[in-house]
Amino acid sequence: MTSFSILLRAVLITVTCSTCFTVAVTVDEQLQELRENYMEIKEATETKVNQLEATISQLKDQLQKQESLLISVSQRGEATATSCKCLTDVTAASGSSIDGISRPSVALSGIPSSCEDLGLIGHTLSGLYSVMGTEQVETVYCDFSKLPNEPSKLL
Repeated sequence: MTSFSILLRAVLITVTCSTCFTVAVTVDEQLQELRENYMEIKEATETKVNQLEATISQLKDQLQKQESLLISVSQRGEATATSCKCLTDVTAASGSSIDGISRPSVALSGIPSSCEDLGLIGHTLSGLYSVMGTEQVETVYCDFSKLPNEPSKLL
C-alpha cells in the first residue's frame, strides 16, 4: 500500500507541476501580448500627437496670415476714412440703381461733405442737398446725371 500511495503522490505532484508549468506559460504569453499591445498603442499615440502638432502649426500659420490681413484691411480703412471723413462701411448688396446705373450704398458716420458722398450713399436724383462745408452746413445742387468728377454748384 505504501508503494501505491507513493505512486499516487508522484502522479499528483506531476499533474500539479504540469498545471503550474501550463499556467506559467499562459501568464508569460499574456504578458508578451500585453507588451505588444502597449507598443502598438504607444506608436499610434505618438503618430496622433505628431499629426496634432502639425495641425496646430498650420492653424498658427493661418491665424498669423489672417491677423496680417486684418491689420492691412484696418489700415486701408483708416486711409479711406481720412480721405473721405464720412465713409465707414461699403454695402454693395443694398446698392441702388436708376436708369440702369448701379451705385453701391455706403454708410456714413457723419453728414456728407460732397455730392460724391451723397452719390455713394445711394442718392440718384438731382436736386438740392445739405452737405457739410468747411465750417458749416451748406446747400448744394447735385446733378447726378453728370460724371462723378465734374464739379457741383454751391448755392
